[in-house]
Amino acid sequence: MNENEFPILFSIIIPTKDRLNLLQQCLNSVSAQKYLNFEVIVVDDNSIDGTWEWLYKRSGDRFIVLKNKFGGRSNGRNIGKEFANGEFICFIDDDDYVSTNFLSDFYEGLKIYDFRNNIILRTHFVYDRDGVFSDSKSSYDANKYGSGVNFALYEFCSSCSVCLSKNLSVKEDFPIDVDNWEDSHFLLRILAYGDLIQLPSYNYFYRIHDKMGSKLVMDKNILIENCIKHVGYMDNFFLLYGGRNPQIFTLDAKNKITSEKFAEYAVNAMGLKEYKQAIKLILKSFNRGIYLRNLKHYGMFVINFFKF
Repeated sequence: MNENEFPILFSIIIPTKDRLNLLQQCLNSVSAQKYLNFEVIVVDDNSIDGTWEWLYKRSGDRFIVLKNKFGGRSNGRNIGKEFANGEFICFIDDDDYVSTNFLSDFYEGLKIYDFRNNIILRTHFVYDRDGVFSDSKSSYDANKYGSGVNFALYEFCSSCSVCLSKNLSVKEDFPIDVDNWEDSHFLLRILAYGDLIQLPSYNYFYRIHDKMGSKLVMDKNILIENCIKHVGYMDNFFLLYGGRNPQIFTLDAKNKITSEKFAEYAVNAMGLKEYKQAIKLILKSFNRGIYLRNLKHYGMFVINFFKF
């Protein structure tokens, strides 16, 4: 199997909405790939900034453009999966970009494992904060975590960091009623079907900017509301899917990740000088349990508290 063979080996799925400038940079990085046997499926979520018109002119050859009539990033990804022609699926967010080796490294990794359809390859992240770069410390080690499910539960493991077979990807959909935890929700279910393989490469560039979804949910006017909703998604996941992997999806596991989420929001509330909200959120975190993994959040909360 090589890059000139058919059928198409990789389908890259990119959901987008009103981010034309960033999307163009994203697609430029995709166009510069060293490995060439791929298609790009961009699913537009009713953009009003000229994105659809620009995409429509560019469609053809390896670029497929689709409409997301129902809205939402999860719907966009699900639509992309449905129309994908590639044997393996990759996801990229429209505000991020990838190195020229993004696909070639996945290809070399697949070769090692004989293009098995029950493995999920993962590349590392590089954080891009306005041109200041730092490598993600999150790296899967089977000896440390025991399983890919355990890793995805406790660490940052976005769907954009992985490459998986289409046969595997269609076993589960992204949840259309979940915001800001949809990646974990999807991966925690998908990883039950296959083995996670960590590649040594750092090929995905994750932009940190004020308009990214994880920043917008920290709006001080709806911060507690968003936090309760976010934790509710986690609670509901354990309720619906806990029986699939009861040794991992335990009550203690649920309390650990929800306690951490409350603490994370509490620190952000402190940073926004919303002190009453911060106190409410840190108490909710303590109510779920006090854990060593939250020490960083506790420390930042105390420092900001005494600054007040």
